[in-house]
Order: sequence, then structure tokens, then C-alpha cells
Amino acid sequence: MTDDQPWRYARHSDPETSRRAAERVNLKITDRHLHALGVLLDLDEATDDMIAARLVRDGIVQRHEQGRRIVRTIRDRYDYIEPATDIDGTQLELVNESGNTALAWRLSMHGVQIVLDPTSRKVK
Repeated sequence: MTDDQPWRYARHSDPETSRRAAERVNLKITDRHLHALGVLLDLDEATDDMIAARLVRDGIVQRHEQGRRIVRTIRDRYDYIEPATDIDGTQLELVNESGNTALAWRLSMHGVQIVLDPTSRKVK
């Protein structure tokens, strides 16, 4: 995939070097990304920690932070995940395994399509 706006991934604090690095960002969706999306499809709504814990249990990653990084990458680079909201449009918060609350996410329509239709996995 080519991104015609790679500067979207650049930090604002160091624009020139960060923009050059952003031009080299790999936007290919990986099997780990797809597994995380499948986890979110199964859970319907989940926090980063809930998805990461499942990735560890499923043997996709060894450490919880690796799973959290996968979720953040998906959320930052693709339009596959969106806030899970209540009827008023307020983003939901769910309780993690640790007992802390965190923002909840769900698959976007595009995310559902990516998980369910193998032919749609080309990133646009």
C-alpha cells in the first residue's frame, strides 16, 4: 500500500526528521493485526488491555505490552477501530482485569469487512 499522506504519522515536536521517518512507515496489515481485529469482533466492545490479554492467552504475543502496541498501531494507522459509545454518543468505559476502567473500542464497519472478507484486506 502506498500512503499519499505519510506526514499524518509524523510527530509535531520534530517535524522534519519525523516526516522523513513517517514516509517509511509500513502500513501492511499483519496476521497479528488481523487476530486482534478478530478478538475485538468476538468481544464486541473491549479496552486495549482486554484485547492485549487475549492476544497473550492466544499465544499471538508473549507480553501484554506487545498486545497493547498492536492495538494502538491498528487504531492509529487504520480506520478499523472506533470508540464504543452509548446511545448519547459518549465513549464507554469498561473495567479491565486489573480492576481499572479504560476507554472501550469496537470494530468499525471497515474493520468488520477486513475480518470477514479476506479479499478486502488490501489497505486503502
